This record gives sequence, C-alpha cells and structure tokens, in this order.
Amino acid sequence: MNSMIQCDSGRIANLGVHRNPGLEIVYLQEGELEWHIEGHTETVAHDSIFFSLPWQEHGSAREYEPGHQWHYVLLRLARDYRTPQTSFVFHPELGFSAREARELSRVLCRTHRHDYPVSAQAAWLLPAIVREAQQPGPCSTTLVISLVRALIVELVRCILASSAAAAQATPDSIKRVAALIAKVAAIPEEPWTLSAMAQACGLGRTQAAAILKHKTGDTPITFVNRVRIQKALALLRDTSKSITDIAFECGFNTSQYFAKTFKAFVLCDARTYRRRHNQCSRR
Repeated sequence: MNSMIQCDSGRIANLGVHRNPGLEIVYLQEGELEWHIEGHTETVAHDSIFFSLPWQEHGSAREYEPGHQWHYVLLRLARDYRTPQTSFVFHPELGFSAREARELSRVLCRTHRHDYPVSAQAAWLLPAIVREAQQPGPCSTTLVISLVRALIVELVRCILASSAAAAQATPDSIKRVAALIAKVAAIPEEPWTLSAMAQACGLGRTQAAAILKHKTGDTPITFVNRVRIQKALALLRDTSKSITDIAFECGFNTSQYFAKTFKAFVLCDARTYRRRHNQCSRR
C-alpha cells in the first residue's frame, strides 16, 4: 500500500538476529516469544506490545518459538539511522510536527525495556492496520496513516503508563511485590507468568511488572529465569543429577529452553559449568 509502511500478521518458528530499516511495533496476541535485543533477553508474553529501533539487533533466543500469533507494523523513518540516537525524525508522510516527533521519539530512545502490557487501543489498532493494508477500501492510504499515527502515540502511552505505575507505587504495593520476589525465589519451579505473579500479589499486571522491574532491574519473566538459573547452578555444583532433570526441577518446560536461557545468563553451557566447578573442587 505504502512504501513507508510494511505490516503483516502470522506466526514464525524462528527469526534470526537482525536489524530493521525503521521502527517496528509488534502486538503479541497469543503465545510467548523469547527475544534477544541489544545483548539481553526479554520474554514477550501474550497481550504485550514490543518495539525495536533501526539500530537495535533483535531476534529469536530459542531454536524454536512456541505457537503464537502476532501483528506487526514496520515504519520507515525520515532516514536510515544506524547508530543509537536520543531522538529521531518520523517519515514526513506521518505528519508529526518537529516538536511532536522529538517528544515521541525521545521516549522510545530512552527506555531500556522493549515490551510492555498492551493497551486496549493498541490491541485494536495493530490488527486494524494490517486488515486495512491487506484489504484496502476507499481512502485506505489515508486511513492507514491515521491509524499508524495513533499507534505510535499509544505505544508511547503504554511506556509512560508503565513508568508512572512504578513511580506511583504505594508502600503497600511495594511490600506486596517484595513478598512476591521472595516467593518466586523460594519456589522458582512454579509456572510463573506475568498474570500469575500479578495475581499472587493482588496488583494489576502493569503495576506489578513496573514495581518488580524497579526493585530487581529485570522484567518479571527475566527475573524468574534468573532465579531458576541460580537454583540450577547450585544443583550442578552440589548434586550429580542429570542436566535434563535439573532443567525440569528448576521449572523449565524443555531442556532446549533451559540450555538457551542458561547460556544467556552464564555465558557457557551447563555441562561446561559443572566440569569447571568440579575441577576447582578437586584442587
């Protein structure tokens, strides 16, 4: 429809690490993605909105991504930005003023996190953009550009809402999340999802995630994986259990996912870690 805008819906088994020639916005409607971006891993849960900037490498952290459904929009910017920026200029067809572009892009450039709970508006906008682009009607180009403008604003609002939730945390909500952190650390093998963690501390998903991020520096799923890997390290050092048994005991659904996560945190595989520890113990 428009060379500035690419969009689609679907599923993919694996997507290699890559950069996009623009701003990519993804709504994950179903399933879960384990996503590398700029040297760290983020678990993108269903009902999340995710974005990447043109200089940011990203792609699948798993050999095989489980079943999921996503909708994405890729927007070319005013030029090809290949190095990190503090702000950028949107394509002139979007019609943002210089001040609007600066305000919106600064939020996107400053945040260190890339996935956020999706708002109802964004969850409607992304599939609507794809539908209109693929089945154009009268004035479709104008409509798609209008929807994309709204989507960019809504993405920034999702980011700001998450930041505000952390800033407005009450002593009681902070105490609840602290108790949750202790509970996850005690039983990391439980099937912890963002929804399960929010329910366990009696808070909304956005607020629970924001406070946990503020206290631990991790997104909720990254925190869970970090605690699980810590337990796995102890089991590798102190027991002779098989690596597969350890993976399941620590709460990982597959040995492949355990291996990927272990290497992301420890920078070597579990077998190498165990061998190195055993060698040090014998000295």
